[in-house]
Amino acid sequence: MVETYASTIPYYYLRARKKLRKLTIEELHRLDAAEFRAAEKMPLVIVLDNVRSLHNVGSVLRTADAFRLEEVCLCGITATPPSAEIHKTALGAEDSVRWSYHEDTLSCVSSLRERGYRTVAVEQVTGSEKLGEWQAVKAGAVQPLALILGNEVKGVRQDVVDLCDEALEIPQYGTKHSLNVSVTAGIVIWEAVRQLQKYVRLAVLASVVLLATALNTAAAATAPAASAVNDTLPDIALPLTLQITKAAYKGDSIPNVKLPVLYKYPPKTFRSTKEQQEYTRLVRNIKKVLPLAKMARHTIIETYDYLETLPTKEAREKHVKAVEAGIKQQYGPLARRMSKTQGRILVKLIDRECNQTGYAIAKAFVGSLKANVYQGIAFVFGQSLTKHYDPEGEDAEMERIVRLVESGQL
Repeated sequence: MVETYASTIPYYYLRARKKLRKLTIEELHRLDAAEFRAAEKMPLVIVLDNVRSLHNVGSVLRTADAFRLEEVCLCGITATPPSAEIHKTALGAEDSVRWSYHEDTLSCVSSLRERGYRTVAVEQVTGSEKLGEWQAVKAGAVQPLALILGNEVKGVRQDVVDLCDEALEIPQYGTKHSLNVSVTAGIVIWEAVRQLQKYVRLAVLASVVLLATALNTAAAATAPAASAVNDTLPDIALPLTLQITKAAYKGDSIPNVKLPVLYKYPPKTFRSTKEQQEYTRLVRNIKKVLPLAKMARHTIIETYDYLETLPTKEAREKHVKAVEAGIKQQYGPLARRMSKTQGRILVKLIDRECNQTGYAIAKAFVGSLKANVYQGIAFVFGQSLTKHYDPEGEDAEMERIVRLVESGQL
């Protein structure tokens, strides 16, 4: 009788069930407000275009805190803290998340574009990408993102949509035309962070390349820097790449080829022959080490993809150590042939490719103690691993050359 009864019970009821217990607040190990402000942020900004509900504003701030976003920009009629109504849904996130107010959404989005952000309108428009097909990271390069969400009734203004680089929409299958703006924010932020996290974690693996390069180059640190004429680092070709996608045209698919961007700079002028020679040396050195920085990024991407297939932490750590040894073996001979100047430039260009300070990468990968050791090694080359590559400031000349080299203009 028991056998007959048991045989009628579905299998999933007979399996041993894991005991589930809710975690306590202490077990969640959340940051306090000061730690949050000091922590590395996701390269993602949210722009609210004339959102009227204070509860929605608070909900978006709370979501921005949960995913540790850079900033929330509040535009037009969008309310700003302090506000009791915002606090009801933000629950203190208005104090931890950086926010700013802008009278006009257009000027806010324009400013973000000038700062290098890829601007994405979350709106139902012609040519918008469905969330499941949208890529937060394109061609393996992390670019800061700005997601623009609109008014509860009118959505994102058309003139703001016109200014954005692209549009994104969430597929819906019911009778309603749209989702609540705070719900939409939660969905698109989660997806963007899910994709960005992969590449932010790639930056942790970038420490393998960065630190291995620094260690190997350190062997040459006590030797005289190679001259502009006699450096022995071989030339490595930097291939031009074309991005080929498909586009719909009259009900058919046709190739959509994106050519490299061509940059137009004013003619370079020099105040002296010495300044011209220094510029020529910088161009030569960048041409020599830029391919290594590109190769480093691709190595990291391949490594990460393989790590995703490994089942245990021990297996992943073992593979990372093997990759580190392989990189030292592969890039070591090249690194020993670099001049100090080329070593400095390479460290900066790896920072440019990975979008993370070398120190943050090292600390996440090997801990504070070793990170400080590597910072000391970098100091030998006159470089600080705590500084970002600054394409609009002290590294503007280098960025100009890199862009021209990447586009085949130099």
